[in-house]
Parts: sequence; C-alpha cells; structure tokens
Amino acid sequence: MIILRTSPETIQEVVRLSKHALDYKPRLTKGELILISQNTVFGIRDDTPPIRYVMEFDWVHLDTSGESMRIWGRQWEYIIEGKNCRSLKHPFDISNHQVTEKNYGPGGPLVYVAPDDERVLQQKGLLETD
Repeated sequence: MIILRTSPETIQEVVRLSKHALDYKPRLTKGELILISQNTVFGIRDDTPPIRYVMEFDWVHLDTSGESMRIWGRQWEYIIEGKNCRSLKHPFDISNHQVTEKNYGPGGPLVYVAPDDERVLQQKGLLETD
C-alpha cells in the first residue's frame, strides 16, 4: 500500500481519471491499494483529513505522449494507472492511527505504508468506501 499526495488543484482529475503522475517509477503490484491524500495549502483551512480516496493500482507507463501535460498542465515522466477510485467513508490522517514510528510527514509525492500500519487501517475499517 502507498499514499500518493496531490495538490488541491490536481486531485479532482486524479480521482476522476484514476490516474496520478510521478517523475520516477514506483514499485507496485497489480491490485495494490493506493491511498490518495490531498496536500494542505499554507494559509487555507480545510477540516477534512488528508487521506480521502482509495484506488487499486493497475499499471504504470512512461508518459511519451504528453498525457500528463494535457491532464494536469505539467509534464511528468510516468503515469500511474489505477482503477476503481472511490471516496473513503471516513477520511483520515495516518498519523492518528499508525502503530509504527514511520514518518509519514513531509516528503515527496509518494510514501510506502508500513505493513503494521496497513493492518491497523484495515482493522479499524478506515479503508471502507462509500
């Protein structure tokens, strides 16, 4: 399981198309869960927890056709193709539920979820969708 972070400006297209873009190729297996987290914007209050959506990983490919530019107005090297992107019943902040010492805070657009933390999310029903 991974968390993909995205901005308020790009999240709607990520969700609508079940796609995300990165400048490197992630290590994922088909069907692996991807949590979609909206980045916070400095100075703008948003009371919804950051992890709001989930989808399954399908495949990743080089963006040789400019697809990311057409979708998000910026060119990335890889497109992550997901499927079945849907809203979580209970959006959450992983830091409120994790049992490991893993730092899920600041960093790049992708973070791998520790297996023990993934188990807790499942046990608490946080991966249930609408």
